[in-house]
Amino acid sequence: MSIGNPMNLAMLIGDVFRWEHIWPKFAECFGMDTAPVQTISLSDMMPLQKETWDPMVQKYDLQPTPYEKVAAWPFGDLIWGSEYDVITDTTKIKQFGFHEVADSETVFLDLFAQFKNQKLIPSS
Repeated sequence: MSIGNPMNLAMLIGDVFRWEHIWPKFAECFGMDTAPVQTISLSDMMPLQKETWDPMVQKYDLQPTPYEKVAAWPFGDLIWGSEYDVITDTTKIKQFGFHEVADSETVFLDLFAQFKNQKLIPSS
């Protein structure tokens, strides 16, 4: 296949999953219980939690990251606020030779382990 014209390619981990099936593994990773799904706006809710961040940094000896740099809450609203499944076709990128895929659950849990080791998030 020729790359004569510029085009967009879907760069994804490679599998299809539902967040509701991954949340229990995330909770287990942090030693937390799960609860029924609650639909909230992170952009509205998380600024109200700003005062808890500095004490958490001290309690868990985390890197002193400013609260405003911890997460992009509007992006979380976009990703987790959808009322439908988002499935992306990766055929084109595979046609150009990108065949490696990864399991989303494993990728996230590995990232959490890295963030814990870097003291960016509490270890539990």
